[in-house]
Amino acid sequence: MGRDELRNRANWQQFSLSLSVEAERNFFSVMSVLLHESEYKILARPRGFVHIYENWPLDRSSEDQIYLQTEKTIPTRFHPRLLDRKH
Repeated sequence: MGRDELRNRANWQQFSLSLSVEAERNFFSVMSVLLHESEYKILARPRGFVHIYENWPLDRSSEDQIYLQTEKTIPTRFHPRLLDRKH
């Protein structure tokens, strides 16, 4: 695809994001109305679950599947192999 075709095609990511934001607002609005006179409250941006899995015990198989960075990241847009080339 050429540059002009890419520029003019529909940006499905932006469309999808706007639909999800609208769905979240609708959910919050409906739940706020339903829970208005109850003992429960709904928060638009709850922070209580931010660290919910931080200290969760994992079995060995799960731990082995988690990526742990072993090498220092080079802050460059070039691939590290390209930096090793002799010019």
